[in-house]
Amino acid sequence: MKKASPVSSQQTQYYLPHHGVLKPDSATTKLRVVFNGSSASTSSRSLNDIMHTGAKLHLDVTDVLLWIRQFRHLVATDITKMYRQINVHEDDWNLQRILWLDELLNEVAYYLTTVTYGTKAAPFLAVRTLLQLVKDEGHNFPLAVPSILQGRYVDDSFGGADTVQQLIKIALQLKNLCMAGGFPLAKWHSTHPDVLTVQADKDQGSQITFDDCATKILGLRWLPQEDSFAFATRISSHTDHLTKRLVLSEVAQIFDPLGFASPVVIKAKMLLQELWLHKLQWDEPLPSQLSSRWLIIRKELTSLRKISIPRWYNTWSTSTVEFHGFSDASQLAMAAVVFITVYGSNSATISLVCSKIK
Repeated sequence: MKKASPVSSQQTQYYLPHHGVLKPDSATTKLRVVFNGSSASTSSRSLNDIMHTGAKLHLDVTDVLLWIRQFRHLVATDITKMYRQINVHEDDWNLQRILWLDELLNEVAYYLTTVTYGTKAAPFLAVRTLLQLVKDEGHNFPLAVPSILQGRYVDDSFGGADTVQQLIKIALQLKNLCMAGGFPLAKWHSTHPDVLTVQADKDQGSQITFDDCATKILGLRWLPQEDSFAFATRISSHTDHLTKRLVLSEVAQIFDPLGFASPVVIKAKMLLQELWLHKLQWDEPLPSQLSSRWLIIRKELTSLRKISIPRWYNTWSTSTVEFHGFSDASQLAMAAVVFITVYGSNSATISLVCSKIK
């Protein structure tokens, strides 16, 4: 951020509205500033209206989860303030102005000189910069390249290996590759404590969340110490005045990318289908029979927090594996599931890979 110079009437400019979001329970960022690039200006257009989105470069979370499950040992880390590490060209600073009140309550204008969350192009610019870093510096840190190309999710990066020694090398190269581009790493997690020696501080979290669990009634997270996936649930206890709007809203908040909870989630989707067939209004109370069914489904969703799913398939780089797929359908729904069978010297291990329902 830099104090802005006076601007002439001929210069294109845009002031970003912003407000603070308090998170007292956060270990690192208790106050986060949110910028609104979609707020209309005096021209009736916003910055996001005239900004290109850029290509979709983010990896699908399902692909990342499938990729990280193949490794015996895993490391994960977070790019610190990823957007703020990327500078915006000076010619565009006038489009990222903000107003601030100084200690005398005078208005002061500032430029935001880095990529800013809340602008349409920010996600593209962040990932594109990472990919350019791999192109420029990846040959110096080859072990870290897969973590950026295949193992990134938002601002988290994952690396995996068969041995702890190899994983330490990957973690060190990932740290050095990111620092070559000015991206410091923090919040290290690993299935083995020796890998965490690569961090300069002791900033280690207890879990990684693959969605914004604060806004989901069902979300997926990875627990490094147990090396397992678990569900986080935030199920409403509200039982009065259940409506189609409420049920649809809660079903939309279910985040289960690998389909671990499909046997329960399919019941919720079938109930939704039935609500449409009843032609209920959005805020019309549900019939007692449908209300009772939804409360049972809610209870089953809550019980999912007791389930733990191993992250690792028991695969090694030399393993012999088989994939088995099954599917079925009825008038109400359809489903498909894939299992992996890993053959050892005297035994075989079967794991659920993923499932899809509709």
